[in-house]
Amino acid sequence: MYAGRLIRVQFEQALDILSDMYHPLLSRYAHDSDAPHTTIPPTPAAGGLLSRKHLFHLPLPISPLDEVTMKLLSTFLLYSMITLSTMFSSHLPELEQASAYLAECGNFSAWIQKCSDLPYEYRDSLCTRAYSALSKSLEADASPSPSLSIKFYSLRCLLPTSSSVIKPDTFWDQARKFSAVCMKAARDDETGTVKKILSESSRLITEVQGRADKDSFLTGSSFLKFCDYLSKIASQVFTLVPTYMLYH
Repeated sequence: MYAGRLIRVQFEQALDILSDMYHPLLSRYAHDSDAPHTTIPPTPAAGGLLSRKHLFHLPLPISPLDEVTMKLLSTFLLYSMITLSTMFSSHLPELEQASAYLAECGNFSAWIQKCSDLPYEYRDSLCTRAYSALSKSLEADASPSPSLSIKFYSLRCLLPTSSSVIKPDTFWDQARKFSAVCMKAARDDETGTVKKILSESSRLITEVQGRADKDSFLTGSSFLKFCDYLSKIASQVFTLVPTYMLYH
């Protein structure tokens, strides 16, 4: 128990350091601070998950970056996600809002795509580490809705990887597993849970279409099984299955 408390203190200290770095990092490059979700946040109050949720997002650059700056900013986002993910289980009352911010405003994948001049091994490592940290950040009994948002965001973090890093079947099997766990945990709001799964799945399928090897992702047997699963759960709560969400 003492060791657990010590680790939490260390992560809190790491978050303090990351928060202190945020504004100086923004001054290193040109960005559009007036675009949606890119306004510079006020200095956060000490402690808490919501007060630090802005660390999930860095404004995208409006001019080319040098290699050192690309590495610095992309690594900053990775360590922000890793460190914030350690707070999820101990800040459950804040998890709904924090996960919603991550899903809507988190821009890790966009940054990796902006850093296309970096070696692909480096970028692939960032993506897989982000996926690992987020996908394993919550216990099985966590609230299903925010847990699903976080786990589907972890899958979105894999999308900028090279074609050899993730297998389409493994990717969609994991998406189906995350969805099934969420459905199993749903109690009084099955309809809301299904809508949440369909919404997250639609966004994931849309973003997969940005990959160069999208055809291999959208034609395999595991993708079809995933779509069949979505159709099955949708038919439980909808008279007419919203197929436009399934095969977006």
